[in-house]
Amino acid sequence: LDFSKRAGFVNLGEHMWRHGDQLGAAPRQREKNMDWVPQPATLVIEQQDTDTWWVLASAGHTERPTPWMRRFIFGFHEALRTFCTEPTTLVHRPLPSDGELLRLFDSNRWLSEKE
Repeated sequence: LDFSKRAGFVNLGEHMWRHGDQLGAAPRQREKNMDWVPQPATLVIEQQDTDTWWVLASAGHTERPTPWMRRFIFGFHEALRTFCTEPTTLVHRPLPSDGELLRLFDSNRWLSEKE
């Protein structure tokens, strides 16, 4: 993508531009009942500029409960870390148990280098 400014404008990522052009539209009001979520899980990897990337993940709690999301976050982090630091390593290594993941997340050790 071209991230240089032109005539005072710069490209906005998709996460900053939702539901199209809303200029002049009446403000949306929350309805009494919530609508169904059209996608129970989404993952967007987006380049903001030459040095900045965003990873946006969302999931419906009913379809993807907390233990599933913990495994997803850990697995995604491990996949990205090993891709960047150990590109020849084997994939699909066993995941820690949910109890081990809880301890890792509580201690923030899961963000550090591989132990």
